[in-house]
Amino acid sequence: MRTTKDYELQTVCGEPLLIPVEEDGKSIINLDEISSYLWQRAETAENFTLETLIGFLMEEYEVDETTAREDCTEIVEAWFEMGIVTE
Repeated sequence: MRTTKDYELQTVCGEPLLIPVEEDGKSIINLDEISSYLWQRAETAENFTLETLIGFLMEEYEVDETTAREDCTEIVEAWFEMGIVTE
């Protein structure tokens, strides 16, 4: 997978947001702490997989693999629905 280059991660008033690079009708996307962390890691990777994100999450947070897999799966599904990642 890859992140699209249509958004830039910014922190506004302490809140992580994905801001559209160009004003073409795209909405600002609010991220929580975990999805913000995973987005930062994913956008620096050439390609990433669900397994990569699970590893990043387990590395950063004290979480077991089952919980990390569930969280990462949910986040990636949402990213695909929003069109901000591609295969």
